[in-house]
Amino acid sequence: MHIYRAVVSASSATTGDIYVKIPAALGPNEAVPITKLGREPVSENNWNVPSVGDPVLVAVENERFSNVYILQLYT
Repeated sequence: MHIYRAVVSASSATTGDIYVKIPAALGPNEAVPITKLGREPVSENNWNVPSVGDPVLVAVENERFSNVYILQLYT
């Protein structure tokens, strides 16, 4: 497992989808999805998600980036 600083490139409070860019690992343009494993909606069709542009910490399970987990917002 690797920990990276990332930046939110897209997010939806309705679907819970979050995409991040991880420049140190993938360059400045490629975005990967955050897994929903371990996350749950606050209510039906209402998720707590960070805003586009927010910096976050993510954990990456493997070199294929098949599971990326959001750890926390950082400032």
